[in-house]
Amino acid sequence: MKTLTGKLRTFVKNFLDAIIFGTAAGVVLYCGFCIVMGFIGTLQLSLIESAGVLIGCCVICTVPAILLMLQRSPHQFDPDLIGDSFTGIGKKARIFRTAISAFGEGNYPLCIEILLELERRGLSDKELGVTYFYIGRSYHLMEYFPNALSYYERSAEKGLHHANVKFLIARCTGEMGELERAIDLYSELLSDEKNELRFLIRTDIGRMYMNNDEPQRAMEWLSQAIDLHENYGEALGCAAVCCAMLGDKNADRYCRLAILNGISSPNDFTEYYQRTKAAYKGVESAAKE
Repeated sequence: MKTLTGKLRTFVKNFLDAIIFGTAAGVVLYCGFCIVMGFIGTLQLSLIESAGVLIGCCVICTVPAILLMLQRSPHQFDPDLIGDSFTGIGKKARIFRTAISAFGEGNYPLCIEILLELERRGLSDKELGVTYFYIGRSYHLMEYFPNALSYYERSAEKGLHHANVKFLIARCTGEMGELERAIDLYSELLSDEKNELRFLIRTDIGRMYMNNDEPQRAMEWLSQAIDLHENYGEALGCAAVCCAMLGDKNADRYCRLAILNGISSPNDFTEYYQRTKAAYKGVESAAKE
């Protein structure tokens, strides 16, 4: 809410600045018009006609100022990633905003369809980088990992060197089961102290090993994340699941801590944790028999 309020405040400020600038320029234009007419001396206007000319001059100057403000106005979603691509009121910008609206509503197939149509209109490399990223992100959220990875890599090839792209390439690679390559990519990101997503990486690696049924290796990374308080609630949740897989008595404690520390979707997590715990208890009982 605060972010939306800030963006609305910025928009209103820029809009008012554009009107003020346009009005001032219109007054200057009107004064120039009066001076020229005064030298010529052939045109005499009534007060109403003069007011009409003044308003006309202000409109002539204000409209371009507002259009320029719209051209430079940041996008509502991911302004740091999209940058100055697809700004303004042109056809391509309108199509892109429609696609991003579909993306924000979770209609990922429609987003992909619109962006593929946009690609055929002829885009710069910068615009293609952004377009490919959102196609990749849509496929990723639908769990079509090979498609997602392909478009992430195409986005990077077009010059979109944003931290999100590298991070999502690593995550997608891990979700495809290419663990060694994913570790190399994650390690590269961890070595970059300026990367704002570093706090997610150890938890991501732990989850990757957990999903690959390697809870012991997962705990090595999750323990580091917990000690460093990185992505704390999620790290605790993954640790709870791993301990349940290992039959470790700390599982319930980690589960409680995860909920207390704000793990996302706590009800879904609790249900998943209990299912995992029951499943691995059943396996352990069967093995003893």
